[in-house]
Amino acid sequence: MNKTLWRWIAQSESWQTSVDLHIPTEEQSTYHFLPRYDDFYLSLMRNCINILDSTNLSINNEEVLLIAKGLEIFSLKGKQNNFQHIDRRNNMLFAAGLYYLAGYSSSSIILSSLYKDYDIPIDEFISNFLQKSFKSQNEFSQYLWHYLETGNNEILEILLKKIDELNEESYNTNIDIYISSLLAKRIINNLKNDNIWIDLLNIMDDKEFWKPYVLRCIKNEPAIINFFPSQREALKCGILSEKTMSLQMPTSAGKTYLSEIVIYNQIKILPESKVLYLTPYRALASELKKR
Repeated sequence: MNKTLWRWIAQSESWQTSVDLHIPTEEQSTYHFLPRYDDFYLSLMRNCINILDSTNLSINNEEVLLIAKGLEIFSLKGKQNNFQHIDRRNNMLFAAGLYYLAGYSSSSIILSSLYKDYDIPIDEFISNFLQKSFKSQNEFSQYLWHYLETGNNEILEILLKKIDELNEESYNTNIDIYISSLLAKRIINNLKNDNIWIDLLNIMDDKEFWKPYVLRCIKNEPAIINFFPSQREALKCGILSEKTMSLQMPTSAGKTYLSEIVIYNQIKILPESKVLYLTPYRALASELKKR
């Protein structure tokens, strides 16, 4: 990424703050990317395509995050009216997808939810995936849902082949679909190495053992298809072993979800087990009420 693009991305973040704080327009003249936003956007998209089209499966998360931050301003409420002739829906889809690839799944869920009801199947597929919602019945979503139900890696390979075919077909006909197919391919390749099946099978290589639990997770709204890094670390440390363990994690790091896995694992192995789950809900509610 060249220095000019890096500087414009930094300026765009500062400019967003100035808009949110209602700083007078005349004081925004120091933001040099504004009068050249078309060059800014084209540079962002060129870098986006280069990253998505790279044969290297590993990506620079910091660079991907910067591009996502640069793209999002073109579709955000309160900012988008400053820019013309940009497809706001597709732009936000690309920005949200890059947030996901950079490891910021919460940001991708929030941004992808701002624009919904995509007519093009590959865009609908990406949007639903980022929002962890799999109600869509289009071809791509059906393959993904079948994989999540079974954990069969061959299904993901078939899905990738379908996306590759779309990518080749759209190369000279539709640039938006072409970019979307590149993004979808990256997302699925990322999912191949980071999903609930991978982590659970690393603990016990028995799909039938885990299948009821996974089915329950993917039917949630939003669906649970992978673990937080903190949860994955707890699983690696042996939280499902027979040892007595003490686990300390920050708020919203996934302790309750881990407790569910421990309970499921115990009852699955020893159906006659009795589980006592204690949690200070009343104390927490009282604490929140006093704030």
